[in-house]
Formats: sequence, structure tokens, C-alpha cells
Amino acid sequence: MRSLMSVLFLVIFRSVQMTSATSAIEAAQQLKCCVEFSNVKITVKLVRSYSWTSSNCPRRAIVFTTVAGREFCVDPETIRIVNIKSGTATSQLEAARATCCVEFTNVKIPVKLVRSYYWTSSNCPTRAIVFKIVSGREICVDPETTWVSGHIDKVDKRTTV
Repeated sequence: MRSLMSVLFLVIFRSVQMTSATSAIEAAQQLKCCVEFSNVKITVKLVRSYSWTSSNCPRRAIVFTTVAGREFCVDPETIRIVNIKSGTATSQLEAARATCCVEFTNVKIPVKLVRSYYWTSSNCPTRAIVFKIVSGREICVDPETTWVSGHIDKVDKRTTV
């Protein structure tokens, strides 16, 4: 009787173990995370598509897929786009770059220094506004800060006139 109970216990234990292992494998395949970032420079012409890793991943990354089907994990904070003139590639890569702000400046930036601005991606953990200033720097600001909306209005008036 004891050996029968032992065998029954072993069968139940193995079936539970197999089920949970299968679930873990399926979950891992759905949850595509990047373990490390690539330092390879990818030519814009070779990029077929991009996607963000899951927000459940320990490190958020952008996965670029080339026309050859190779995938590269890239740190969104290090992407640099230089001299891109092709409309679609530019807008796709600008969206992919999606600077996410980790912290905001506490300093009120003089409005005369602000050339333009953009909102961070909705994929970022915290929405923010990034001011591009005349020196070329990009500065993260909290959209809830009182002076920010005034700056946005002035920049909009400047660029539409």
C-alpha cells in the first residue's frame, strides 16, 4: 500500500512539475526581454521595424529588426539619430527613440532658450515634456510644473507665426 501511495505521489508531483515548466516556457517566450544592449551602429535604411520590450522586463529596451531579420536590443537612452532626412524612417525612429525621463530639472529654463519641445512616449513609465534648447541639449521637465505650460504656449506661438 505504501509503495502504491509513493508511486501515486510521484506521478502527481511530476505532472504538476511538467505543467508549471511548460507554463514558464510559454511565458518566457511571450515576455521578450533584453539581457544586454547592443553597441552596433544600425543604418536607418536597414531597419525594418522596432518594438519596445515588455514593461515587465527588468530593463526596458527597443528591439530593432533589420530587413535581414536580425534583432538588436538597444538602450533607449543611448540612441542617437544624426542627419536623417527620409520622412518615414525619421518619424519611426524618432518615435522609437522615445526618450524616457528618469528625473526632471528643478531649474526654470528661460523661455528664450527653448527652441522646441516634445512629449515623451506613452511607453515611458512617467510622461514628461522634453525641451530642446538652443545649445542642442534636451531637458526633461514635469508637465505639471506651473511655468511649463506658459513656455509651451510661447514656443507654439513662435513656431506657428
